[in-house]
Amino acid sequence: MHDAQVFIWDETLRDGEQTPGVSLSIEQKVEIAKALDELKVDVISAGFPAVSKDEFEAVKRITSLNLNARIGVTVRTSQEDIDCAIRTNVKEIHMFIPTSDILLKYKLGISKDEALLRTTKMIDYALKHDLTVTFVAEDSTRTDRDFLLKILKASYEYGANIGMVTDTVGNTLPYNMYKLIKHLRTILPIEFKLGVHCHNDFGLATANSLAAMEGGAQYITGTINGIGERAGNASLEELIMAIKLLYKHNLNINTNLIKKVSRLVEIKSGIPVSSNKPIVGFNAFRHESGIHVKAMLENNETYEIIPPELVGRTRNFVLGKHSGKGYLTFLNEKYQLGLNNEEIIGILEHIKRASSMSKDSSMVNQLNEYYQKIGVDENEFFRIFNDFIKDVSL
Repeated sequence: MHDAQVFIWDETLRDGEQTPGVSLSIEQKVEIAKALDELKVDVISAGFPAVSKDEFEAVKRITSLNLNARIGVTVRTSQEDIDCAIRTNVKEIHMFIPTSDILLKYKLGISKDEALLRTTKMIDYALKHDLTVTFVAEDSTRTDRDFLLKILKASYEYGANIGMVTDTVGNTLPYNMYKLIKHLRTILPIEFKLGVHCHNDFGLATANSLAAMEGGAQYITGTINGIGERAGNASLEELIMAIKLLYKHNLNINTNLIKKVSRLVEIKSGIPVSSNKPIVGFNAFRHESGIHVKAMLENNETYEIIPPELVGRTRNFVLGKHSGKGYLTFLNEKYQLGLNNEEIIGILEHIKRASSMSKDSSMVNQLNEYYQKIGVDENEFFRIFNDFIKDVSL
């Protein structure tokens, strides 16, 4: 069990916005930054100010808010990038350079020695301008281990206080990530904190991030809803709840705001959340199976490992094709409907027929509207109940 303090580092405004087709306005970025601060994440990566004038202005606005979270910006190993960051009034930069052979050759066209020289020179420059530096080794998991250790060690010796290990193309496995971080943690000075930044190309970003934490990483990065380049990043909401509930860490996060922040990012980014997305998906706390619902009515923990109210959600029991008598019996007693067993079975048959009707998703413009039509909620139950009673009375 990893016992060191863990810090939650949000990348929604930087890596999240790099999702193809996503372009947040200055006002949208400010709104999301405020929401992330209310969520109480420890670090907010506010953006990449050298990218554009609007990006620069957004970062400057966010910096001026005096939020509780630490605000940092992304820069290359470039004096121009650092000078640009300085003009936004931030105090923290996240300086990255490729470290793998493939990226050094095809992205920058430089040698390892040149990468090392650029890194130490620019860290030195940043510190002379009173900036705190996190050094980010891009594509760490495809980097020669000796060189990765060498450049991380050099970054610490020149003044970086955090070394960020990245799984840039999501190519590693959890056990390998654990071994890598454990190895680095064993050799590098304990004062030099390690962080991890994982991509989700194989659907392993959350698992790899947690494995890194077990190995000794303390700064765990992610994005709200897991948005980001290609298949996205580790989902911040998944990381937070796993660290809190599975690892029993006492995070300083307002978890009851998770759904609210997720919805904000969904709306502003235009990237819809899948209905079965953990924590924030529409179906994450909806139950239809009759066997499950019957057990849930006795004890919610039978089929809910995460209390929905802990993340700003509510549980819903859905009447549909897979329902049994248990929930109808519960509703009959709850609303004192006076139904006998035969009538309950009759209504259940109506519900199964209604929920089994073909639903053409191509006819629905909005995904959330489509999801709302799946299953039968309590309002639909009462419509069926009333129709059934009318039919019986006839």
